[in-house]
Amino acid sequence: MPTFRDTQPRITLWKHAFLILLILILAGCNMPTEATLEPPLVITPSAEITTEPTTPDVQPTATNAEPTAIVDAPTAEPTNAATAIPPTALPTEMPTALPTLTPIPSPTTVPLSERMPTTFDELELWLLEARLSGMAATEAHQLLNAAGWLAPEERPSEFAFDFQEIDLSGDARAEWLVVVKVKDSAPFSTPRGEKYAGNMYVVADDAVRAWFDNVADITNGLTQRPQILTTNDLTGDGIQDALVEGLGCGANTCYGKYQLLTYHLGYLDDLASAEMQDKQNPHPEVRFNPDTGVWRVELSVWKGSGIDGVRETEIYAWNGSELAHVETLTEVPDDVDSLRGWIYGQWQSGADFAEVQGHLRDAGWLLEGDNLVAAADLNNNTLQEWAFVIVDKHAQPGVFGYPSNVWVVNPLNVYSIVPEFMQEGAWTVQVMPDVTGDGAPEFLAIEEICGAHTCYQTYFILAYHNNQLINVAPMADGGGWSMQNSYSDWRVEDFGGSPAFLIHGGAIGSVGAGIVRTVTDVFVFSAENSQMNHVETILDETNWRHHLLYEANDKSRSGHAATIETGIALYERVIEDDTLEDYSHFFEVGEDVPRNDMNQYAAFRLIHTWLRPGDTTNANNWLSYLQTNYAGTPITLAATAMMDEHAISTSLDAACGAAQTVLAGYDEPTGVLIDMGYGNPSLGADSLCP
Repeated sequence: MPTFRDTQPRITLWKHAFLILLILILAGCNMPTEATLEPPLVITPSAEITTEPTTPDVQPTATNAEPTAIVDAPTAEPTNAATAIPPTALPTEMPTALPTLTPIPSPTTVPLSERMPTTFDELELWLLEARLSGMAATEAHQLLNAAGWLAPEERPSEFAFDFQEIDLSGDARAEWLVVVKVKDSAPFSTPRGEKYAGNMYVVADDAVRAWFDNVADITNGLTQRPQILTTNDLTGDGIQDALVEGLGCGANTCYGKYQLLTYHLGYLDDLASAEMQDKQNPHPEVRFNPDTGVWRVELSVWKGSGIDGVRETEIYAWNGSELAHVETLTEVPDDVDSLRGWIYGQWQSGADFAEVQGHLRDAGWLLEGDNLVAAADLNNNTLQEWAFVIVDKHAQPGVFGYPSNVWVVNPLNVYSIVPEFMQEGAWTVQVMPDVTGDGAPEFLAIEEICGAHTCYQTYFILAYHNNQLINVAPMADGGGWSMQNSYSDWRVEDFGGSPAFLIHGGAIGSVGAGIVRTVTDVFVFSAENSQMNHVETILDETNWRHHLLYEANDKSRSGHAATIETGIALYERVIEDDTLEDYSHFFEVGEDVPRNDMNQYAAFRLIHTWLRPGDTTNANNWLSYLQTNYAGTPITLAATAMMDEHAISTSLDAACGAAQTVLAGYDEPTGVLIDMGYGNPSLGADSLCP
């Protein structure tokens, strides 16, 4: 394969002059007769063709009165520094200067669109003239496509794939990169799909440079195809470069050659290392590492032959003078057990984290998405631990996708959040602020499970403690994880002088759940049991009457005087606040039913709460409220029996027994409160006098 290094430009300005002279001489020998009106075809290398009409039967002559197109012989000093040709590329013999020529009259000028090339040599001339004439790249693309020069497989409708404008020289005048096929050719089959044999041209100010200099290489049946891989600033000089692949394929094997096309020392050059040639069955990827600001080219190549070969990934990066080989990675294993060892080995060898991610994605172990990887120094030893959400690519995907697991690579091993891949739940992992008090961050893994209407998030905090990586999320008393809530989000903030992990949520999307109050659960780490402990639940503000009734129940039963007082105030607000909203899960009840049921319930609870310290005055006041507003209801009758028994025995337990005896004679004496949706507590007769 040719390289641009140490070669002369394929078409230079002095060659243009020579070609023009030759064309004019040939045209003079075949001047049209009176019966021939077809004008001669002259191609000039100037950016614009200036024409003036003249008398048709006058031969062109040199004149100072008319504008002329000047063709100068090349000199050792370039006129444009951005496209200068090195002295070593100049011809050994300078050509004789051509005479000044009068431009061809406009009636004899044939537009480029009407003289499309039919051979590769004509194509090179046409591309240079089209660019220098100021033709838009989109127009050139359309003309080439219509003339059959572009391959169907290269998606000609997508302009940038086979015809790219890119300012390789940094002079604000974009060069053209054009990929063409052999006209009227059939595709050939390769391990990478159907391809068309063809060539690629870089059209610059000073030359048209071809991938194949010898057109016989692509017209004699050889199945070779250049293609543009990427146009990025791989050299880091602020000017775009082009990475091009030349693919030559047989029935079962392809070989790839690579060029990095960039302007170097003022002229277009290929600066890909010699190691980037003749790669067997290559699969190239170009990746940018945002941490280092460096582009890296990954070539996954097959080493060896047949089943005895292995696939390795070669990494290339700019070293200041060429795109050079940096490292070689063994292919990512295809089984889970070997994968653990491979990831651990990459971490121990100091491999680039972004590159390892790319290899895992290519191999199918890591999906695309947000918060699927994380890296942080969890134990203050200057080495970052790695976290991945690894999927079991060999399993059948379920509702939540492929079974997954969270792996954390650390000095001891590859830690798994659970022993096996989990069939349910979508997992994420991210870095979070320090909550254990050791001054180092933690990893936060979140499992999300969604039903038909509601998503639940379960939180796992992975931290270093006593020189080992552990999950410090607590288990709930009844089993399962306690750091869980629905439609939740999280934050870390100070709580009583310690960093706390807060989970806010609690809403439920299902209509059957009712209207549920959202809350914030607060967790603080304790070194004594090496876990986060739930220390408080903070209720969100609400305007729903039933929410305040539930809160009043909790506070009145606390046993703390101040909290009981808050509960009493909430019961009173339930009864007296007309601005509160009422809700009933039983939609067929009347408009006033929910509030009336809640008022009676709250009044009974006030009587019971005042009887606990023996305050019969306040208890009797609320009994009068019931008898006045809700005479004859099951709750009023039960409250009356309770007060009567307490007056005789002064025993709250005996008084409650009398109330329960009355309530037992009625079905659902608490009305709508027996069922406010499965997301809310059920308040039956037994909850009135616990």
